[in-house]
Amino acid sequence: MEKVSSELRRTQLLPKLNEHLERGRGFLRSGKLREARTEVDAALGLDSRHESAQRLFAEVEAAAARVQEVDQKLRLTKQRLAEGALTEAATALGQALDLDSANPQGQELRRQIEEERNRREKRKKAQRSPASGKDPLDGAELRRMSEGSFRRTSGVPHEPELLKLQEMARHDLEDLQKQRQLGEVRKLLGQQEFARARKIIDALADIASARTRP
Repeated sequence: MEKVSSELRRTQLLPKLNEHLERGRGFLRSGKLREARTEVDAALGLDSRHESAQRLFAEVEAAAARVQEVDQKLRLTKQRLAEGALTEAATALGQALDLDSANPQGQELRRQIEEERNRREKRKKAQRSPASGKDPLDGAELRRMSEGSFRRTSGVPHEPELLKLQEMARHDLEDLQKQRQLGEVRKLLGQQEFARARKIIDALADIASARTRP
């Protein structure tokens, strides 16, 4: 009688259990994991040994773990992008998109990384010497060029080419220093060091203002 009663109860609960499972599968397909988990818990509450309910529970748990990992990778991507570390940002983003290729936030971050790469490439091309096609000189070399050209032109006021070379070297040095400071600002913003980042931005603004004054 006990076995018969148990089987009868199970048969009576089966339609309700299947309703919970069907709704749970629908929520899982649409990415509503919290609702899916609620329906699975309700099904297991009716029959904790039901195989379909147990399988769906495992699927919901795996999906939740995947979403959490994607979120972590996307946060890392944003942090590396704010620091200006494009290679590390692209690596973290690739790992996130491997888990969820259609993630909207991931697609937007991909667009931002590509835009930043294009900006850097354009800036790099613009700074290259048109005569040699070589990369721009580093800060120390630019400084030596500027100082050397100044010494050569200090006693020769009618050397326009040397004066032009000195002016170009000075501007290139200022631009290189500005890029390095902007990189430091991105890094500080990624670390939420807003006060220090603001000081650098204010200093850059003062320099820009001084250059535009007559």
